[in-house]
Amino acid sequence: MLGLFLGWIIYRLLRPIDEYRVEILLTLALAAGGYVLAEGLGVSAPICMVAAELLIGNRERYFGMSARSRRRLDEFWELVDEMLNAVLFLLIGFEVVVIAFTGQHLILGLFAIAAMLLGRVISVGAVVSLLRLHQPFEAGTIWLLTWGGLRGGLSIAMALSLPPGPRAHA
Repeated sequence: MLGLFLGWIIYRLLRPIDEYRVEILLTLALAAGGYVLAEGLGVSAPICMVAAELLIGNRERYFGMSARSRRRLDEFWELVDEMLNAVLFLLIGFEVVVIAFTGQHLILGLFAIAAMLLGRVISVGAVVSLLRLHQPFEAGTIWLLTWGGLRGGLSIAMALSLPPGPRAHA
């Protein structure tokens, strides 16, 4: 609800404006300020921002923004996405340097990968099997969705944000 409310406020501010610089700054303020506000209130900041940006991205984009502003806004957020991905993978590289690597880690990692893939095949397979009652699917859809959905950036970012465990200093 907070995300929708913040998105609505920014939507109302963006409607009369046709200056892409101001529109970019307002969406940036929404993303940064809304995230901090949500965390301060103890609600899920990522979900809050998703709700706000869905409102902005679906309403404001088409009803209150010129084509030039849409293009500039898209270019800005694509650049931010690329920069944050670069920082994320730089952090991953730093993390790999400080991790002690043993044969036991390799075995545990392979088991974790197998368990994750099995869980993904089961969850994707269950959904596709239920949807097959209403719609036909191509052969190999389950395997395509299982392998095609493996994107490491978000899961690695969440793993890096975990606090150190009790044995981290050992």
